[in-house]
Amino acid sequence: MITYPVLMHPSARILLLLILALMVYGLTQMELQLLFVCMMLILLVVDLMYLKGYVASSDLSRFPAIREFFGLLKRVRYILLVMLLVYAYNTPGEYVAGWMFSLAPTYEGVHAGIEQALRLALIMAALAWLLTATDREQMIAGLYWLVKPFSFLGVQPERFAVRLWLTLHYVEHHESSADSSSIRQLLQIEHLLKPDVNAPESIVLQRPAAKISDVFAVAAMAALGGYVLCV
Repeated sequence: MITYPVLMHPSARILLLLILALMVYGLTQMELQLLFVCMMLILLVVDLMYLKGYVASSDLSRFPAIREFFGLLKRVRYILLVMLLVYAYNTPGEYVAGWMFSLAPTYEGVHAGIEQALRLALIMAALAWLLTATDREQMIAGLYWLVKPFSFLGVQPERFAVRLWLTLHYVEHHESSADSSSIRQLLQIEHLLKPDVNAPESIVLQRPAAKISDVFAVAAMAALGGYVLCV
């Protein structure tokens, strides 16, 4: 577990990720490349904080943010491949010259496929930052703050947070004790619902106070995203 100083409210981090996920669809390929480089630098800074001892951690592996990013890319690798093929072969345009097969992709399709793959990779980089810089308790606290305004619709944020905490607890516990057949075990829902002697009797929900800097960061990101999508 990696514990970082709470420099930004967890709900603000989640909102920044959501806004970025929408904003990337209004960026050009050059802008996507620049933003991707910036996100990789942010992940590198997070890892340098870890290596320099600015964060407390029981995880002995190095470069957790970069490792998380490549782990996420590995999970969506087939989506990236299908995306490239679909755009390359289904986008009208000029066929790639000298292609060795009769069915050739188009230059416009390859360009569009790379652009869409870059958008997905950028979202994965931002998600890697969120997952690395936010522990489980902070993540649940952030989601609690985001769900709380919907209480008038009958949503109970406390119950939502407790259920989410227990779900993550059981999944994490059984994954750590699973053998090579962990996938098959996780597919058996009754395996996850067995009583766990390690489950806590009470759960303390963190409620960090939001700062004016959090509001300013979300508002600035929202304004930038609106400008990118509307202009």
